[in-house]
Amino acid sequence: MVRGFAALELNEQHDYVAIPAIEDALSNESDTTARISIAASLVGMDDPVGEQNLEALCSDKTQPAETTIRATFTLANAQRARQKPVTTLKCADVVLSLFDNPNATSERSSILLLLPGMYHNASKDKADRMIAIAQSMLGDISTVARMRAGEALAEMGSTDSIELIRSAMQREPNNNARQGFQRNLDDLQKLQQQGAPTYTQGQVN
Repeated sequence: MVRGFAALELNEQHDYVAIPAIEDALSNESDTTARISIAASLVGMDDPVGEQNLEALCSDKTQPAETTIRATFTLANAQRARQKPVTTLKCADVVLSLFDNPNATSERSSILLLLPGMYHNASKDKADRMIAIAQSMLGDISTVARMRAGEALAEMGSTDSIELIRSAMQREPNNNARQGFQRNLDDLQKLQQQGAPTYTQGQVN
């Protein structure tokens, strides 16, 4: 972890001269958590090696669920920090497979946070799957999961989910969640009024 923190510190200092040394450290790093941190620092310095390494981790079916989710989160956050469009589509197959894994049910709430970054460039089949996942979580036992489901549907621009969110809001016992659903509805109804399509097809994968 110390090596990962050191790489992130060099990124914060915009020490681009250190990029070759950071790449070397990444290639020799065996600890997965440190690798993710080091790769994130390279993404922050616009080095494609960092993005390639995070994509390799998040798309590796042999990695534990925690690693897949952390690598995907880190990739999205690093891109966002550089004010780039968040594109984590290469993580989609493994992330979506986790939702069906009976040994990864505790990760489902976290998966909801990852869907918007994969959605807009996904194939139609994958995009539909992401919407279906979020819709199914509107009735989850966890309040946090229900709120994240509404947020994911709003971020993905799923105007077809308006009535489902409205129904979820009407039966929601938690006041904060109801307020969240109302914001989601407001955002989606605004899109609907603007005539925005439910799905914007991008890269077919």
